[in-house]
Amino acid sequence: MLTMLVVALAIPITAPTAAAEEPPVDFDGHGWGHGMGMSQWGAFERAQQGQDAEQIVTTYYPTTSMVTTETATSASWYHGDDTPVWVNLLSPSPYSSPSSFQVRASAPGLVVCQQEPRGEGIWSLANNGDEQSDYVQLLEERLDELGHDPGPIDGWFDADTDSAVEAFQAAEGLGVDGIVGKNTKAALWPTDSGDRCVIETPLPLTTITVTSDGDGNCLVPGALLGDCIGSVRSLSTSARVVLPGKLDSGTPVELAHGDLRFRPDLDSGSGAFEGIHVLVELGMEDYVSGIDEVPTWWAGSSANEALKAQAIASRTYGLRLLMSYGELGVGGGSSYPYMDSGFSSTKKDQCWCHLYGNTYSQVYNGYTRVTESGGAWAAAVAATVDGPSGKGYVLTAPGHGVIWAFYTSSNGGASESHNDYYSYPPPSNFPYLVSVPDAYSLTTDNPNANWTKTHDADYVASKVGLDELSGVTVTEFNESGSAKTVEFHGLLDGGDEIVEKTGTWVKNNFSLLSRWFEVEWGTLHDPDPDPDPDPDPDPDPDPVPVFTDIDGSIFENDILWAAENGIAFPCNPPTDDQFCPSRPVTREEMAVFMMNALDLPPTSIDYFTDDDDSPFEDAINRMAEADITRGCGGTNFCPDLIVDRGQMAAFLGRAFGLTAGGGLDLFIDDDGSIFENDIDRLGTAGITKGCNPPTNNKFCPELDVERGAMMAFLHRALGG
Repeated sequence: MLTMLVVALAIPITAPTAAAEEPPVDFDGHGWGHGMGMSQWGAFERAQQGQDAEQIVTTYYPTTSMVTTETATSASWYHGDDTPVWVNLLSPSPYSSPSSFQVRASAPGLVVCQQEPRGEGIWSLANNGDEQSDYVQLLEERLDELGHDPGPIDGWFDADTDSAVEAFQAAEGLGVDGIVGKNTKAALWPTDSGDRCVIETPLPLTTITVTSDGDGNCLVPGALLGDCIGSVRSLSTSARVVLPGKLDSGTPVELAHGDLRFRPDLDSGSGAFEGIHVLVELGMEDYVSGIDEVPTWWAGSSANEALKAQAIASRTYGLRLLMSYGELGVGGGSSYPYMDSGFSSTKKDQCWCHLYGNTYSQVYNGYTRVTESGGAWAAAVAATVDGPSGKGYVLTAPGHGVIWAFYTSSNGGASESHNDYYSYPPPSNFPYLVSVPDAYSLTTDNPNANWTKTHDADYVASKVGLDELSGVTVTEFNESGSAKTVEFHGLLDGGDEIVEKTGTWVKNNFSLLSRWFEVEWGTLHDPDPDPDPDPDPDPDPDPVPVFTDIDGSIFENDILWAAENGIAFPCNPPTDDQFCPSRPVTREEMAVFMMNALDLPPTSIDYFTDDDDSPFEDAINRMAEADITRGCGGTNFCPDLIVDRGQMAAFLGRAFGLTAGGGLDLFIDDDGSIFENDIDRLGTAGITKGCNPPTNNKFCPELDVERGAMMAFLHRALGG
């Protein structure tokens, strides 16, 4: 045994050779952002080279001209309102709102105005005569203020109060009945942009928190419970509102123009209260003066024209959204809340705004922005206003009116075309958003002119679904030079595999700054060489969108199917990483779904007069040409209206030529619906199974169609 041990020890012992560690995968790129439209760093360098603001913007947006807002739009509601712009300040994204917000005043004199709580609908002797109410006391105080004696101001709605109400109604030419309902309240407390100042609370210089009770009411410290329809009005440079929760590099944002508004966040489907929308209502030039998208130090570096170019682009983008969504602050309507009768319930649910105060639209920091760096930005904005008219300059294009003035931090040497960004086929839907050569964007001043993002090879393999990575390359580029298609080569389940991804997918999933990147890594292979290739192969399919918000949706498989077949499209441009499966479908979105699903051919006929501002006008006209839609009355299409399930049945019935089953009465809740036959045909074709599983004897024709459910309907209709 000892001998054997000695022999064993005499054999040299060496460690096994370690496998060579794979080098990391480097994505070498240029620029930052989506790359469409104006490059901000490109504008900076162009200004340094002597180009003026008009030259800069008309270069980045071909076919456009600079005109004043007076010329750009004839909308009377816009020109007749000193404060037509509504900006949501605290919602981080669509369909998201806080349940409370912080606010304070910079000086005494500001007042928080609220309406009475939602439950305080009607006051009268019959309703309120047997109990004391703080809100009736507010009524008595107002009647007394207007010269109609209500007797003791004590919160009791008695005969004296009734007489005072009737006297007020008679003086105002209202129906004299002593009942304080919507019309009488509106006369007692005149509306201002859709709300009334029934409850007045001084806004202190210390920070307070306004909190929602979850039922549409908001509590302001030191005040009666009021509705979440409120405001702080008549802001000025000497009496500003401060929002500690809207931060710009840690600095509380101050507002010195227009009015602060808050509104209930109402779910467009159920009407449930989900939070508070906090907004500022102000004029267009005050809005543009608060935009915080480029450094003000540019003003001192021979690049002041770049600031002016940004002001023109920002004003244009803002006006384009205003024209798309319409007027806010309009009283009217027969249901709660009594205002903004022309504004869609979907948009109220999203933000109750035209624009967000963050990168979902444009970063808006109000008076905080106006005063920084000696007012350099505000001065640049003022320099883009026509002196005689006092109207700011915007960009318009023939046949398009006010343009979608997208802009980006920088590109990779040429701007991205709209069609390439959204994977649309030519010709361009927007001739002013085509690829423009732009070496200026890669100026040495641009901190993101060149960058490298490094990832471990195993991590890259796992992200693309491979067991092991052997090679990566960009196989196709867009006109601008951005990556269109990327191949990942490797092993999967023991066999060679190639995974193809779009440049957008790679950018989003590997946290790259832009789609302008190159990657050449490892060894490439062809796992299935074809010795006799098809001489006329099918063209590559359009890139499949990647949605980050569909996990857990019951319609996830339907949405993925629709995305793979070019039917589904994102809901959050320009980020384009969400589908919003629970959001209701608008009529213009339905047009795009129909166009994509049926490959509807183009038409030169403009069927409707109210869709010129819709980015989906082409799809609407295609759907009309195919006789899938007949509009919503006259020459209107009503692109922003929500599609309910009954209307959806009619659309699909026409689209797929459904004729069998009309009159079978498959559901018990559609007898009064004008779409009953369409619904029965849909059920007969197996496209719908009802809305109340497992019984499924109801169709729910008046419920909104959600985007996820729409994909399921199309999935069944097309037999995917």
